[in-house]
Formats: sequence, structure tokens, C-alpha cells
Amino acid sequence: MEYRKDVHAPYHFVPLSKWNFMPSWANLVSHDVPFEDGLSGVITYSLKNKTPLCVGGHQVEQGKKDVHGKRTQPTLVQWARDPLGNPVIPSTSLKGMIRNVLEIATFGKFGSIDDHHYSFRDISNAETRYAREVRESDTQAYWLKFDAELKRWTLRRASHTVLFHDEFNKHTKCKIVNESHKQPAEEKYQKWPLKNDAISFDVAERRIEGTKGKMVKVARAAALGDGKLHGYPVFTSFRPGSKKYTSTRLNFSYLFYGEEQTVVSLPDLNRMANKLFDNHSESLVSYLKKNPHPQLGIPVFAKEKQGKILALGFAQMPRKLYDKSVKTVAHQTQKLAESAHVFDMAELMFGTIREKGFSLKSRVFFSDLSCDDNKGISTSSPAILGEPKASFLAGYLEQNGGKQAVVYNELSQYEANSTLKGWKYYPARPTFKAHLPQDLKNKPAVQTQLELMQAGSKFSGRIVFHNLKPEELGALLWALEWGGCEEAHHILGHGKPLGAGAVKVSVEQCKAKSARGEMAENSQAYIAKFKSMMEEHYPGKQWEESPQLQHLLAFANLAENEGKPLSYMPLQSKDYSVTTYTSALKGREKQVLPDWRHKGKSLSRNELFTNSDVGSAFGQGRLSALVEHCRNEGSLSTHEGNLFGASEQERKVAEKAEKFAAMSEQEQAFYALKEKLNLTEVKASKDMRQSYNNQIESLLDQCLAGGIEGDFHQEFHDMCCDKKVSAYLDLANNKRNKPKLNQRKEKLKRLEDKYGLQGQS
Repeated sequence: MEYRKDVHAPYHFVPLSKWNFMPSWANLVSHDVPFEDGLSGVITYSLKNKTPLCVGGHQVEQGKKDVHGKRTQPTLVQWARDPLGNPVIPSTSLKGMIRNVLEIATFGKFGSIDDHHYSFRDISNAETRYAREVRESDTQAYWLKFDAELKRWTLRRASHTVLFHDEFNKHTKCKIVNESHKQPAEEKYQKWPLKNDAISFDVAERRIEGTKGKMVKVARAAALGDGKLHGYPVFTSFRPGSKKYTSTRLNFSYLFYGEEQTVVSLPDLNRMANKLFDNHSESLVSYLKKNPHPQLGIPVFAKEKQGKILALGFAQMPRKLYDKSVKTVAHQTQKLAESAHVFDMAELMFGTIREKGFSLKSRVFFSDLSCDDNKGISTSSPAILGEPKASFLAGYLEQNGGKQAVVYNELSQYEANSTLKGWKYYPARPTFKAHLPQDLKNKPAVQTQLELMQAGSKFSGRIVFHNLKPEELGALLWALEWGGCEEAHHILGHGKPLGAGAVKVSVEQCKAKSARGEMAENSQAYIAKFKSMMEEHYPGKQWEESPQLQHLLAFANLAENEGKPLSYMPLQSKDYSVTTYTSALKGREKQVLPDWRHKGKSLSRNELFTNSDVGSAFGQGRLSALVEHCRNEGSLSTHEGNLFGASEQERKVAEKAEKFAAMSEQEQAFYALKEKLNLTEVKASKDMRQSYNNQIESLLDQCLAGGIEGDFHQEFHDMCCDKKVSAYLDLANNKRNKPKLNQRKEKLKRLEDKYGLQGQS
């Protein structure tokens, strides 16, 4: 099969390593107690830009806003300046640049990432994951409302029907349109809020031309204002489809009516609701939260199969959450990425803030860089600096075998076997080119202009370091000059996706003294010690041959990257021969970001080792108190417990927590109930036991609706039957309660039959 090398982007990824390195002296780092071989001193260096450079200080909105409140001119990113107006490079910019290189080169923790949990709605063919899991399920309308007393979200079932905008406008005198750029859902709600009185109507068919050119009959709300039913308009944003039908067949929203009195409370509904809000338009979510229906709440659609909600959203085909979030997938590779008990080399040198455990001060201090030679500053033409999110599977997740395309069922989609691409990096390029797609030339509100300092300008600065180990000083010097690699350049400032900010750092002088006041060795000796340390501890064959170092140095090679496809793809295009972000994931064959090619060869992204031990400083010195505290509170994972030499009891506690995390939502809900009712300790009061009856009822309904996995069904059944434990069958003996008691006993009998349980009811 011939694969097209179409997918391209201005960024690429350094492979994510499963190995984290923690130096052996991590337990001894201090500002107050010097290392025996600790070094303090000053590094003076210069920086020269090889391509136009913009280190932004302020973003200025230019021009006036139009009647819709949108900008009429691009935003201007101005150079950072000192109080006298001279251009400077802030110390934080240099520190961040060098720290990022050091984190990658020393196999630091991949922990500072946003924990997005993305969703999807791929209907490009009948065999996509969405089609298999969602399209064949049932659609159910609900009202989502937060119960302040119970402190959780609840659902109330409703019926729904189509509401054509032309008929709604005629009845209400509103002007609802079907063009998202003019009137998204929240603007439609502003014209007819949910708090308005219900509209009376009947359901009847309307004969109309369908989207395939044939006449169809559509059941919809008719006789508005003069019907037997009553409902509330529920609006959607732009409905995709042929422009021919946007004002006819596709020009509709919905009416919700006939809401049930029964409130559905699911164990995992809070999480589902929060994810719903995270994965939809921020403006629409904000509006609906502030302006729900006073009694019913927020209208939503659910896709259900065998009593289980698969997806929840604001459209009839709601987006479905991927199995795992970004951070969860990252931690599948790096189990210690967010560990408070592990300190990587960058954290030890540049400092770190811990919510739990020990924070560390930086032992490396950068000054602002002053400009010694300004070749002139000019304003760039308008450009687009936007970028895709990590929801772009073709770029942000490792795909199958380095191919440029994979078939639909091989595409990794934030699943149990998924791996993040790794550290995002913008390869250095020898030229700058403003990027402005044709379809965005007349949209200044999304455009940016940069104040660019011309190539060949020069800056100078200082780095003060305190109590660094010789290997740490060597690491700092290596990161500044890429270990002496002349072709390698750093990337700094704004406009990196466009080729701006390629800079070369040159160390002018390094003065270092030992703790005893003796002059130290030369720079090359420290770099050699750093490289020797990495070679000694790297679990693969050679540190410099690792996929991480190979990619990092290849990305930094300015000359080698000339002419490579390092521009953004268009979001969409009328030219079907052009691959776009949208088309890359359409169809049965998914186009993916190819492996990086360097000097004519594709770089391998595979690590050739299995050992993931991070070092030998665990539980020693100043870390011993931290480890002891974590043991006492039981917050060590199994993996950390093994590394720290945790006791057998501690490991069992951690393993129990991990086992709980692997359970189904329903099994977790049962054990949470069990703990709250104190089954093994003090008997709960009847009032307390009664307060959990709604949760028991909800869990019973879920177990009866579908085949719920787990080994808890017999224990759950026994808990329901035991009046000393729960109040599910503990009802007062009177005529009023008899029907409810019989209904509950009948449910328990059905549970026995469904799961083959031993009856007690």
C-alpha cells in the first residue's frame, strides 16, 4: 500500500520515555548545607538570533471593535522592554528554554500537562468506533439538574420532538436562524430563554424535501400555541450539511416535553456532567449554567444502550468521551510522572513546588538579557498562531509502526494501549514565514502581528549558580551549547511555529569555586562528567543514541530542517487533494504524522530496554521524612512502594487502592456504600441507613438493566436484605408501605435470577 506523506505540522515530538532518572544525591540537595564537591559561580554568555526574534512582553489590541464586539485589526505582540524602553529577554524566558532541554536530555518527569479528557463524534463511515458504540443506541432526552441538598447532579427523563425554526418564528415572532457564525445556540436561547412559559403543541408529520433530494415525512411539533402537549424549545447550534438544506430540512431545533417525575441519580453522573461541560462550547455551557429552566434544569441528550449511558451532550448525536484522559495515558508510560516522591534533575537544579512533600528552591539564577546589537525591529504581516489540541489523534498519539496512514480500526484513540507522542517541540528552521490561510484573511479577530528583531542581533546575560554538583554544572553547560554541537540551535519566544526564534547561545566564561574556595576545573571537564553519569545510568545501550537525544538534536539542527514540511495544515479545504486536519481522520484510512526524518533516515521512536528503575536515592537522607509521611497516610502507589522498599502491609494498601480503581463504576459505588454504612464497625442509625435508599435503588436498576461485571452482586443483595445493615426493606408495617415493599422484594428476586444468587428475600 502506498502511503501519502501528507500530514504535517510545525511541531513534532520527542518520544516519551518510560524511564525517569533521579540522581543519587537527590536526598542531599540543600541551600544551607553545601556538597563536599559543590560548586558556586557565574556563567557569562551571549545569544545571537539566526532568524527574526520576538520575545513578547505585552499583547495590544489594535483598532476599534465592530458592532458585534470583534476586533477589526490583528493583535500586536510587542517586544519585552526594560523601564527605559530598551528591548530585553526576560530571565524567565531563558530559564524555561534551558529547563525544557534539560528535562528531555536527563529523562525528567512528564508531569506538567493539562488533564483534558477529550470526546469524539466520528461518523465518517459506518464502521468507526462512534458508529459501533453510539449510532446504534437509543436517544433519550433528559433534564440535568444539580441537587443542592444531595450535592450531586440528577437526571429527569423527557420526550422530545423536532421544532422547525420557520414554524417557531411564525408563532413567536422570533428570528431564529440556522447559521452558527451568526446565531449559535446561546444566542437563540437569549431570544427565547428556558424560563419562558411552555408552548402548547401537537406532534404531526410534515412533508419536506430531505437531504438526499427525495420528499420525506418528519414528525415534528405542530399547531404551536394550540395543542394538547406542552414543551420547552431546546436549541442547537449550526447543523452541518449541504447549504441547499440549511434553511429547510436542517433548519430545526427541538421541543422537550412530558418530563417524568422520577429523578434518576447515577453513581458516576457527577463525573459525566463535568466532562460534558468540559467538552462543549464554553459560551453555551456558561449560558446554560446561569440560565437553566427554573424547575427542570439544563436540557441534554443521552445515547443509551442496555440501560447504560454511553454519551451525554447538547445534540441528538452527542460527543462520546474517550476511554482515558491525556494525563491517564501519559501515566501509562511514565508511572512516576506526578510522583511527589521523585525528584528529577531539572527539579533539583531549577526548583520545584510540591503540594505534598518538599519544595525545592532553585540553585540556578538567570539574569535578564540586555541587547548589545539591535539590527532593527519591524512588524510582521498578519499571521495565525493557533494550533490543534491534543484531540488531534493523528499527531499527538503514537500510531501504528511509523506508517503515514493506518486503517480505521488501528487508530489509537486514548485507550488502554495508547501512548502519548511525548515532548512537543518546534524544530529550528532557517527562515521565517507568516502563516495566513486564505479563508482567514478577512478575519482580523483571529490574526496576530509580531514585533520582530532582525536576524544577527546580539544579547548578553549571566547565570549565577550555587552549590551545584560537578555533574549538574556540566548538564547546565551542555544544555546551553548543546554539548558543543555547532548545528544545534534553541527556539525562543513567539512565532516558533512560523520559523521565528532560532537562536545560538555561546558561553563566554564559566567561573566556579568549590565549597573550600578553590578554583574549579574547566567547562569541558564538567560536561564530560555529566555525559559519563548519563551513560552510566541510562538503561539502554548509549545515552547519546537514545531516541530522546536523537530527536532533540535533530529538531535543533537548523540547516538540516531547511525545506521540510513544517507548516500548519488547513482545517478544511475545497481541494480534495489537500490533506487537512479534518480530512486526515476521515474515511477508513487515517493519515497520521510520519516519523521524523534526519539525514535521509527515519528516526526510531522505540526504546530498547525494559528497566524503569529511576535511581537509588529513595527513602534516604532528607527524603526519609517525606517517605515516612507518605507511608503513614497510605499514599504510596504499588510502583512507588516497591521503589521505596515499602512494607508488605503498605503494598497491600496500595494494591487495594489500585484494585478499586480498576473496578466498574457500579462496583465502586457498592463498596463506597458499604463503607458509608460502616458494615464492619458501628451499626448505622436507621435515619442514616434510609438516606442511602435512593443510591441502593439506582444501583439495583443498573444491575438489572445490563450485565454489570464484578463479584459484588451477592454481597450487594445480602446488604439490601439485611435490615441491620440497610433500610431498603426496613419499612414500617402498614398498608401504605406494602406496595413499595413488594416492589423492592420483586427487584431483589429479579437480581437473584439474573446473576444466579442465593436468595434471602
